[in-house]
Amino acid sequence: MTPDRIRQLLSTGEGLTIEYKECVNSLNNSVWETVCSFSNRYGGHLILGALNDGTPTGVNPNAAQQMKKNFASMLNNPQKTSPSLFLSLDEVMLDEMMLLYAHIPISSQIQCRPL
Repeated sequence: MTPDRIRQLLSTGEGLTIEYKECVNSLNNSVWETVCSFSNRYGGHLILGALNDGTPTGVNPNAAQQMKKNFASMLNNPQKTSPSLFLSLDEVMLDEMMLLYAHIPISSQIQCRPL
């Protein structure tokens, strides 16, 4: 993912296939809900480190590795997701801020359980 593509996604606004989450130091439950919704519907783009209006705020670079690890663990927990989703959060630098990005593919098989 390139910074220019992230800028484009941020300028598009949230909708059926684009969602922004502030998530400065950790993931919140709404990230999980978005992943489930996207995977069970049309797929989509998830950007962490931005306000709902698309303003980039960045994620804490010191927290990014743990956030990426928690994201992978959440998606590979058979009590929460079946079958497992193999997705990653990519780091993208935008105006000296780190954002995390994931493309969520559509899947007709995903079953998500509430956190």
